[in-house]
Amino acid sequence: MRKIFISAVLSVVLSVVLISVVTTGVVSAEDLPAPPEPNKFQSPIAEVQAAERIDAVGSSFQLTNSQYLHISLYSSLPIKLVLESVPEMITMRIESISQEVSAEITLAGLAPLMTYHKYEDDYHNHLEFTSDDIGKFTYTQDLSQSHLIFIQPRPSTIYLKDTGWSNPAVGTGTR
Repeated sequence: MRKIFISAVLSVVLSVVLISVVTTGVVSAEDLPAPPEPNKFQSPIAEVQAAERIDAVGSSFQLTNSQYLHISLYSSLPIKLVLESVPEMITMRIESISQEVSAEITLAGLAPLMTYHKYEDDYHNHLEFTSDDIGKFTYTQDLSQSHLIFIQPRPSTIYLKDTGWSNPAVGTGTR
């Protein structure tokens, strides 16, 4: 929706510029429409999402402007990383920039001694872990392909399998 609106605004601006050039041959600043007021067309949610994201290549990353957790990520190898920290979720898109197939990843800035739930690529690939006493967690990350990792403070999905629910608190199923 936002992209369509921005595209429409740009079309109007370009039309005004083109008409000015065709009719007068010269475009001056007075011919252009006034720029929108800051954040007039941008929702507060978009501002927060943009501020809580890193998209970079390297081996050391720090996200310090999050309203959720200020996360640092350290990789034993340079990687391409998109890192976001929004309430109740940390997301990471990790890609190799070399031929290496794995790297050791350390996350810092987690709550100390707290249980988290790490999912990789989908909700079926789940790992429950507890951060250490200073809020760190280290694991080996597969780099043979791009991965989407998301970390949450509680489990997200309950599955019904042949053996019953993945969360025993849900109850029992009968056939």
